[in-house]
Amino acid sequence: STNTFGPEFLSGDSFNFTSFFTAEVGFEIPITFSLRNKGTAPLLLNGAPSITGTGAASFVLAEYSVSTFVAGANTTFKITFWPQTVGPKTATLTIPGNDPDKPNFTLQLTGTAQSTFPQAPTLITPQQNSTIPAIANITFKLPVPPVARSVKVTFPLSVSPFTSYEFALPDIVTSGIHTTTLDTVTKGMGPGPYFVFVEYQDAAGQTPQSFTSGITLRPSAAFTTLQLASKGAAPGAGALLPAGATITSFNLPAIDDAGNITYLARWANVSPKASGTGLFLNNSCLAIIGGLSPIAGGSKYTAFTDPVIDGGQLVSIASLSGGIPKAPARVIVTALTSQPKSPLNIVASLGQPVPNANGQTPAGGPVFSAFTAVDVHARVIGIFAKVSGGTGLLKTTAGTDVGLWIKNGSNPMVQALREGQSIGSKIVSTMTSFVSGALSGGQGRGWVTKPTGTGGAVLALVTFTDKTQAVVSAEAGGVTTVFSSAGALNTQGRHSLTDASFATYGFPSANDADTSTFLASLRVGAAGVVTANARGLFLSNPDGSYSTLARIGQPSGILGSNFSLLRDPVLSSNSGVAFLATLKGGTATGLLTTTLWWQPFGQTLRVFAQGGTEAAGVPGSQWKSFTTLAIAGGNRGPVFAASLVTGKGGVTSTTDTGVWGCDYNGNPSLLFREGDTIGGKRLTAFNLLKSTTGNIGVTRSLNDTQRVVWIATFSDKSTALMSTETP
Repeated sequence: STNTFGPEFLSGDSFNFTSFFTAEVGFEIPITFSLRNKGTAPLLLNGAPSITGTGAASFVLAEYSVSTFVAGANTTFKITFWPQTVGPKTATLTIPGNDPDKPNFTLQLTGTAQSTFPQAPTLITPQQNSTIPAIANITFKLPVPPVARSVKVTFPLSVSPFTSYEFALPDIVTSGIHTTTLDTVTKGMGPGPYFVFVEYQDAAGQTPQSFTSGITLRPSAAFTTLQLASKGAAPGAGALLPAGATITSFNLPAIDDAGNITYLARWANVSPKASGTGLFLNNSCLAIIGGLSPIAGGSKYTAFTDPVIDGGQLVSIASLSGGIPKAPARVIVTALTSQPKSPLNIVASLGQPVPNANGQTPAGGPVFSAFTAVDVHARVIGIFAKVSGGTGLLKTTAGTDVGLWIKNGSNPMVQALREGQSIGSKIVSTMTSFVSGALSGGQGRGWVTKPTGTGGAVLALVTFTDKTQAVVSAEAGGVTTVFSSAGALNTQGRHSLTDASFATYGFPSANDADTSTFLASLRVGAAGVVTANARGLFLSNPDGSYSTLARIGQPSGILGSNFSLLRDPVLSSNSGVAFLATLKGGTATGLLTTTLWWQPFGQTLRVFAQGGTEAAGVPGSQWKSFTTLAIAGGNRGPVFAASLVTGKGGVTSTTDTGVWGCDYNGNPSLLFREGDTIGGKRLTAFNLLKSTTGNIGVTRSLNDTQRVVWIATFSDKSTALMSTETP
């Protein structure tokens, strides 16, 4: 007798079912054996085979029908190890026959059953890489009832000194979904980052667990507003600026996730009398209008676009004049916070030969003729520019004069995408990039991203020569990923509805996780799509398809209403989405039709704020309209400016606008409002969350820790650069 894997067994041998397999209580391990007559005479089986012994119940024999075997003949049969209890099992298989030497063939059967494999709990919230309040709600699901007093949640620090904080949950004794509130303040826990583990003990004495990582805590303190700069001594006074220079006004500032702040500001000096504009980074003045540029020959700066900053690196487009030889009219400049006293570095210049996708500048190629916009993310600089000139096959035409370029760190600049370029079988006719969404001018749309393992990418909405459109991400080196293309069915970029496809797109938004979202229209005539419900907001799925966030003409889920108008969505770094929408029908009338929606990453879409309802932090008031929208990462939620109805809750025309963020419970909370007293002064106006020339569609006033930088104007006509941070 042999098993079908090959080893041959003689009567009296043994076979262990768990030599190569792990047996779990209640699970089956089937093994097929072959019984063969190796003699020269017929083999006759005198009775039914049997399994006996103390462990016989754990072995199940499927009997065979053949009872007589001629010389060399064989048959197969199956024995299944199916233990119902823990521990070793032993039995004997006996096959009776007419073999004169071994009338009863025997095989010892053994196997060991382990406890049922543990069923891990499911940690529902917090999600990976998110920020939670110090008074934290933790939600998890237990698959089976736990042993009493065995459930616990643990927060081990993921950095030195790796301290672990444990919360016992003795009252949880049932399976299912549980939400518990944990007070990390009394534990003396800092911001983190932490792992979060949830575990329990099952009836078999096992302790399964699940976890997530990258969790940070934010304090439950009130929102804080600080004055960063005012009409006082200018940063850098005594170096590039006169020793007595003071700031007289500010342009919109920009902030990165580390809290570095950059801005343009006007300065003045009394004696000697002088004034001008400077480019500032934190507490340093990097350059001034009229100051020397780093280009040899004596050229001077004549203008800067408002700078952008990310990862401690700022970028701006500067205008130059003079110099021998004459300097280029415009250059892209950059600086690092780690080198605040170094001159600005030149990234690209007008008149410079245009690099191709390999970073090469072939002879006779075109040159840069205009810089439209610039952004920086994770040391990747994205440039939207026009080119001109060139000879022969490299000569620029009206159909090849616009493109996107990438400069990744110290690597050579490369072309990412250009008009006239092929994407698959289609030719790019025009492209849109570095634009801002409707009512979300201060929110970046991810025009520059750096997905893991890439040298950076730029996002664009392209129109092909056949008039169709596509949302694409063009990487350094010329690799282009099509997120979605008009007419796509059953491919990446399709709509998740069967037979549905996109017709046209609004301005897209993307992040480093390759998540993308956009306002778009579906093709009419399939999947129940008609003109009245074709327009909608769509969010990408992990499989590359897109699902509907909201569609015009379809139910909103509140007040029996439908969506009637949708604005461009904003997307956070961890794939949360927010958008503004107008409702129609049901009981949604008047101000109730104005809504702001938020879908935190991994959660469901919900109304975050609604016109006609009480504005957070202003009792008795009503929201009237939402004027600008942005969103922070880590599920920190939306930040938005809004106006209030005058006459409600004591609101007047001098106190009817404000800015709100998201508190640690995920609800709107007032950050500041006209009429507030800040530093002994009455706030009369504020400026934030707007696009600026040279970096349209780039996040400026907000970072992922929901820290907002803004310009305040007070009743005494003074201005100040302010910072408001949510807990």
